[in-house]
Amino acid sequence: MKIKKYAAIDIGSNAVRILVTNVVSYKKKTVFLKNALVRVPIRLGQDAFTNGKISDKNIKRMIKSMKAFKLLMEVHEVKDYLAFATSALREAKNGSYLVEKVLKKSGIKIEIIDGKRPLSNDPFEGINTTWSRLEGGAPIGKMVAQVIESFDFKHPEKSIKALVSIHKAIEKLPTSLWKERKLAA
Repeated sequence: MKIKKYAAIDIGSNAVRILVTNVVSYKKKTVFLKNALVRVPIRLGQDAFTNGKISDKNIKRMIKSMKAFKLLMEVHEVKDYLAFATSALREAKNGSYLVEKVLKKSGIKIEIIDGKRPLSNDPFEGINTTWSRLEGGAPIGKMVAQVIESFDFKHPEKSIKALVSIHKAIEKLPTSLWKERKLAA
């Protein structure tokens, strides 16, 4: 089994986020697993859309956040990353200045996207994360959905029988990384 770690940094109007993902290669299959997700609420959009520029206070907070993200990537031994900024930095008069300052202070290179690329807030868009991705997994997905739909918060013990049935169904699946992970949980 091979594990490589990658990160994505999203610099949005309301917050900056980093997602560290493990890319696991196992028996000729590749699986993406969320390792860490950190969100820092820096209201860049409030500055950009109200004053036309990013405030000195938020520039300092951005630099501190990017330094922290850089350290987080080092600790997680991230192989590579991408950092994108959206409309707040694109519209701010000093957006390019902030990008240069972050690069100089933290070493993180930020790309300001032009707004024409169809990007989603979902880093797993286009990736099948349902039970149906596993051979024989679709029925388990239906069983899990049924347990979630009928879950009684006042009486969680009512779900035990269904959860045991799900566990037994997982045990019958062909050997895979997901089977091992689910049974180990």
